[in-house]
Amino acid sequence: MGEADSAFHRGPFGSRGAGGFLELAAPGLRPSPRLRSVLMAHAALAGCLAYVVLAALLLRLPATAWRSAAFAWLNIAGVTFLAFAYRDALIAGGALRDNVALLFPSVYLLLVGLVHALLLASGRWPRAGTIAMLLPVLALLAVRALGEDGAALLNARYTAFGWVGLSYLAFRMTLFSAEWHTLEPRPRFTDVVGFAFFPPTFLIGPISPYALHAQGLAARLPRDYLRAGSRALFGAAKIAFFGVLLQRVAFEGLASAGRPAGAGHLLLASFAYFLYLYCNFSGFTDIAIAAAHVVGIPVRENFRSPLTAASVQEFWTRWHITLGDWFRSIVFVPIVGRLARRLPPASRAALVPVTTVGVFLLVGLWHGFAWHFALFGLVHGCAVAMNQAGLPQRLAPLRALHGLLGARVWRIVAVSATFTFVALSFTLFANTVSEFRTLVSGGK
Repeated sequence: MGEADSAFHRGPFGSRGAGGFLELAAPGLRPSPRLRSVLMAHAALAGCLAYVVLAALLLRLPATAWRSAAFAWLNIAGVTFLAFAYRDALIAGGALRDNVALLFPSVYLLLVGLVHALLLASGRWPRAGTIAMLLPVLALLAVRALGEDGAALLNARYTAFGWVGLSYLAFRMTLFSAEWHTLEPRPRFTDVVGFAFFPPTFLIGPISPYALHAQGLAARLPRDYLRAGSRALFGAAKIAFFGVLLQRVAFEGLASAGRPAGAGHLLLASFAYFLYLYCNFSGFTDIAIAAAHVVGIPVRENFRSPLTAASVQEFWTRWHITLGDWFRSIVFVPIVGRLARRLPPASRAALVPVTTVGVFLLVGLWHGFAWHFALFGLVHGCAVAMNQAGLPQRLAPLRALHGLLGARVWRIVAVSATFTFVALSFTLFANTVSEFRTLVSGGK
């Protein structure tokens, strides 16, 4: 999610639908913004298909240094194209004339190069490995702290790109630093670049380890083109059909109605928004995994039927799986391990739940430095901590109800309760306090 979230809210035709593609303007007829958006979508699709074909053919060649370099450059070109497509700059903008195509990948390439150099030096200077792990996260935090205008540090005309893909690049490079000591032989710099800039997973993940990526580089893995194509089409249907329908009854639809929203409308909108996020996010993930499969690079799954989770703790083992695993392995486990050795035994019982809440606060703030994101993280952190402590199963009335209903019916009740809780919590994710007040008051 992260900076890719706003892309889920934009349709190719805008709020006025498919009409009005052409507008009169001196000196004559020119494409309207909606037409340029549709052309942009077709150009992006053609570019993505071209990348998949070229990358798949390239990885069928023997694994040589030349192929590694070619794959790295192809991935940099693909990511640069994605950046223009993502920010609608390929047709309508003037960024092409401003050489942003050279600046955009160069900044990220410098970050990847620094991390790789530090890891190479970690054999002689152990602290270099720690710096390599921290550097991508520090870069991400710096940009997030600066907000939307962070790119203005470089030049105002680059702000349209909003550091697209930086979140997942930082996560990949931090995970790569953590697994560096297990990688034999050490990967070439071009292999690391190809991994960091892999276009199918660049914008929204999944966050796969380098070791899994390297399997596709080392051998020709079997490819099921029919299954990959079916998954990509299903993902597109989630986005373009189900997502569009759900968006109309979610919070955006309530806001456009201009009427005060009652409790029933807000409840329906929260359910619709949760399902809308799932359709869009999992739809894009389906397309990304399918494209990576055709190329020949395996990536991890990111969703495993999250709507069927029977607790909030189980939900986070099914929703955005790779992000949860990243925070668990990079943040949670090291903190708990270090503090457990330093804290007295009497204080260790609270270590896991307190750290859990803190980690989920970071998850919320990763989506944006705002109070509603922080509150979203805290709510989920507290719910997961309660599940870890055995609640609500320890409550006598619920234990009695469990015995009365039986395991199968109790599972249905638990799934329904979890779905409702998560859907309502996404109200915090979707709206600031002022936006929620506007919904309730109808803008008055």
